[in-house]
Amino acid sequence: MPVADVDAAGWGSTHSGYPATDIFAACGAEIVSPVNGSVLEVRTVDSWDRAVDNPATRGGRSVALLGDDGVRYYVAHLDMIDPTVLVGARVGVGQYLGTVGETGRTSACHVHFS
Repeated sequence: MPVADVDAAGWGSTHSGYPATDIFAACGAEIVSPVNGSVLEVRTVDSWDRAVDNPATRGGRSVALLGDDGVRYYVAHLDMIDPTVLVGARVGVGQYLGTVGETGRTSACHVHFS
């Protein structure tokens, strides 16, 4: 679970026909690494444009991780990303990544998690 305060979050069981969910939590809630692994990708700039609706930018500010279990994990719509979260860096379970936001194509504070 990428939201630090799991008791203050809620989520659905399905998401657009692929394995993901939207986890709703307060804007500014802490996002943490759900696994031990390494950082694959970091998008610190929200470049989504409603007029273009490019799928590659819909996540806004986001982080992708490669877990030690071989699975790719993705958290998106972050308000901010910790500046120490860099491509290639190691992360541990529970390590602070950033905060919940509403960047990219969204209309409410939440984290897209896949």
